[in-house]
Amino acid sequence: MKNSRKVFVVFLLLVLLSGCRSGSLSSPQSSPSPPPEATGSPTPTPTVTPTPTSTPTPTSTPAPTITPVFTPLLTLTPFTPPVRNLTQNTSYSTIQAAINEARNGDEIVVSPGTYRENISFQGKKITLRSTAPGDPSVVASTIIDGRSAGAVVTFSNGETREAVLAGFTIRNGSSSYGGGIYIFSASPNITGNTVQNNSAGYGGGIAVYHHSSPTITGNVIKGNSAYDAGGGIWVGSTAFVKDSHNTPWLRLNCPPSGSETNGVWVYRDNAFSANTHENGLESAGCHVYFD
Repeated sequence: MKNSRKVFVVFLLLVLLSGCRSGSLSSPQSSPSPPPEATGSPTPTPTVTPTPTSTPTPTSTPAPTITPVFTPLLTLTPFTPPVRNLTQNTSYSTIQAAINEARNGDEIVVSPGTYRENISFQGKKITLRSTAPGDPSVVASTIIDGRSAGAVVTFSNGETREAVLAGFTIRNGSSSYGGGIYIFSASPNITGNTVQNNSAGYGGGIAVYHHSSPTITGNVIKGNSAYDAGGGIWVGSTAFVKDSHNTPWLRLNCPPSGSETNGVWVYRDNAFSANTHENGLESAGCHVYFD
């Protein structure tokens, strides 16, 4: 009987222990309670406005002040040819071009400069002058240079007193007759020029030939040479030359005795100096020779 009780007690203890273990191991986990249903209007979710992050304002460097520099525009002066026909209001680059287009009565004015050409008046009644024939500096700087290619200036087409040459330096001509100025069957007016450093067989400076009767006044005729006669001026036998006083020039002067003054012979407003000839005869005329 006692053993039966012991077995029963042990059995009961086992059952109790077994129940305790099962409860602790298999007790159900509590399910989360569902959220309570919202009643009424839903509470709006507040909009969160992000606070902008302030960017530091950069310190602006002031732009440099630019002062405009105005470069003046290059002003181009239109080229004006140096030879001008005042009557026709036309301009030319050469003297001969102006003469070619001139009409009787025209006045042509030449600016200072050196014009390397040999010119002919072509029988025209025109005035060809420098800008100031009475100014020695203008005469000295307004040069017609013959380049040893013939007479520098030619009158051979019946020119009259109305053909005027005034205010030039006439140089470096070379010809058989009239290295500087050749006058043939013409009677021009030659005034206020310097005729120098020309050469010819007859009339190194000026040759007057064949029924010519020019007026030659107030010129300087120097440093010319002739290998035959008339270092300064040679006048042919049928020509007649008058000075401003309408007096024929002396013949055979090399120079006339007593008329030489400081190497310059002055006769009726023309000045002669250092003109020579080479034929050795005084009668051939250093300055002026009349055939």
